[in-house]
Amino acid sequence: MAKNNSDAEKFIPKGGGGGSGALAAAKSNKLVSILKLAIFLSILPVAIGISYGFLNTLSLLDEKITDLFWAGVAAFFLVDLVILKLSGLYKKGQKIIEIIFHFFAPLVKFAPYVLPIYTILILVFSAAVSFFKDISPYRDTLLFFTGFSIILHFVYTADALRSKQSDFLKAGYFFAIILIYLFNLIILAAALDKVIPEFSFVQFFQNACASTKDAYNAIFDQLFAVKNG
Repeated sequence: MAKNNSDAEKFIPKGGGGGSGALAAAKSNKLVSILKLAIFLSILPVAIGISYGFLNTLSLLDEKITDLFWAGVAAFFLVDLVILKLSGLYKKGQKIIEIIFHFFAPLVKFAPYVLPIYTILILVFSAAVSFFKDISPYRDTLLFFTGFSIILHFVYTADALRSKQSDFLKAGYFFAIILIYLFNLIILAAALDKVIPEFSFVQFFQNACASTKDAYNAIFDQLFAVKNG
């Protein structure tokens, strides 16, 4: 009987105002979810612009160079889908990030999802090597693993976040994933800038800004421009 009473207490409002408090909390959560979705839609043109800027900068390189990057991306899907799931490798990368940021608790919660540790290690290694000598002998290998590592991080991060989200409209998931995507693409461009001398981070940034501006202008014209006749 005591156990039944204990179970029943879970459904009894505390202090007479629990019901209205729960209702207010539910409404608040929905409003936050709608706000997150609105922010997601407002920065979607940024994602389109940066993506186009990256692909445009990449397309200026020799095809043999870009093929190595895309080969790394394709290799990830081949290994992960056909041979061996790489979730263990992803989790080890997360643990490295947790160790690095253990002194700052707020970042420990988010950094493992935001920072593509293996791509960052390639960036650091490339910068260190290029400081002392020509990095071109290592370029092909580094380029392959840059493509492999960035898609590994993004695919497993997207899957991890999707399993954690249960909020209204899944707004939290879309909001988080687009921010992580943007941050990862900037890190990827920085890594390629060090691995490939022909790839320019400055040019990528300029292309991304111009493409983002075009995307916002196109949306503004569709929504607000007055059509004559």
